[in-house]
Amino acid sequence: MTQRWQSVGRWALFSGMALGLFVLAWLVGHVVRSRGTQIERGPQAPWSSAEPASLAVLPDEAARAGIRLVPAPEPHALMFVHPDSPCWVEVPRPDAFPDYATAVRARRAGQFGGLKSASAPAEAQAGQRGRAVSEPDAGAGFLGAQACTPCHRERYERYRQTAHFLTSARADTSTVLGPLEDGNNMMHTGHPDLKFRMLGDGAGRVVQEVTFRELRKRVPMDIVTGAGVVGQTYLFWQGHALYQDHVSYFTRTGSWINSPGYQDGTAWYARKVIPKCLECHATYVATVDRDVPVYDPATLILGISCERCHGPGAEHVAYHEQHPDAPARHVVNPSDLTAEQQNDVCAQCHFGSATPIGQPFSFRPGDDADAFWQLPPGVESLAGGVHSSNQLARLQLSACFVGSPAMTCSDCHDPHENQRGDLGGFSQRCQACHQPEHCGMFERIGLDIATNCIDCHMPRREDDKIAVHQPAGIEFPMLRDHFIRVVPELSERLAP
Repeated sequence: MTQRWQSVGRWALFSGMALGLFVLAWLVGHVVRSRGTQIERGPQAPWSSAEPASLAVLPDEAARAGIRLVPAPEPHALMFVHPDSPCWVEVPRPDAFPDYATAVRARRAGQFGGLKSASAPAEAQAGQRGRAVSEPDAGAGFLGAQACTPCHRERYERYRQTAHFLTSARADTSTVLGPLEDGNNMMHTGHPDLKFRMLGDGAGRVVQEVTFRELRKRVPMDIVTGAGVVGQTYLFWQGHALYQDHVSYFTRTGSWINSPGYQDGTAWYARKVIPKCLECHATYVATVDRDVPVYDPATLILGISCERCHGPGAEHVAYHEQHPDAPARHVVNPSDLTAEQQNDVCAQCHFGSATPIGQPFSFRPGDDADAFWQLPPGVESLAGGVHSSNQLARLQLSACFVGSPAMTCSDCHDPHENQRGDLGGFSQRCQACHQPEHCGMFERIGLDIATNCIDCHMPRREDDKIAVHQPAGIEFPMLRDHFIRVVPELSERLAP
């Protein structure tokens, strides 16, 4: 993957924002219609801190107060509305999706209308194994990072401190970073009819309590996504379907916020979590199809484990249990790949946003990323992008990258170590090629310039692709731009 990733750009927007605006317009005129222990592998059944099916029940008290339960624009959801309020609460229908096994059978029989066949071209092949991208990856062979500990304990203990490992976890009072104590656990909206409270349920689990006039509902927080660098978003199970909670945590303000793309004054608990989300927030889960939020929870491996860079570990582990002294087999060492293939491994999640093709979780280290993601032609690569700020595409605009054909992400990043915030360490990597004395600001700053090349040449900036709607306005998270360059006005501002 070379110049093709430079075309990622401004087109990547949250579909949720558009949908939220559509629903708000639909209601105009008050129209009412009739950090703790990482648990890597899911349990044998969906876990939940509440009864999600009860979300779609209208209590008598709320009905007497004028609240109505009506169909939502999406066929899988229902809405609580009131004729005198612009606010609403949207929840999944309890029977919106079947269980995983039923959904798989329906898909194979072509009988489930919501399950579309994968859209990969018939001729698309994955890498050098000739594996058709459109075929389900049966028996994927993922085990989770803990399976590596008998031989690689020290490396595992370091890796489990990284943002990759912590990018998803079982939600409980130890992994949810947002405040749960009274006085700090509220999120008020711009309308007095609607408010949220985050609290523990007494058993270590966490729920979001939404109050809409006389209606009160508790929604589970079953899965944490995000290591907390920018924030955290939470997911919950309803049967074998997975949905996003309305309230997220924003690290920069240390407060609860509307999830990115969600409109203030609404409570949207029916946003489907599609496989594209989990492909960058989990190691593996058995899926039905790309646009269907139904999974086999027993197969869910939370966090990004060793296997996303080294390949599924089942065959490797089984072989070396029988041959403990043999050279490594049935595993990929990324350093043995070409520079392009190494960068493709990172591109699974660090290219911004693109259209995935083929079966989820089917990419393997050494594959050609072009067979798995499709970028729109002719779109400029701009700063910003969902979660990743288009890191690889922006890096490839840099003179460093253009002039260094063998340059890879791991030249600066050690994926086995938590390097977050180590500006001095990253600056040392710059100085493997660039001497501090050659910097145009050396005369003004002196040798101290060697401690931080990053803030001048890779500035943090607001990502306008991730909009957080608050009563006081819209906020954007700060993400590091990987286009390495000279920014004269920034240098002048940062220099003493």
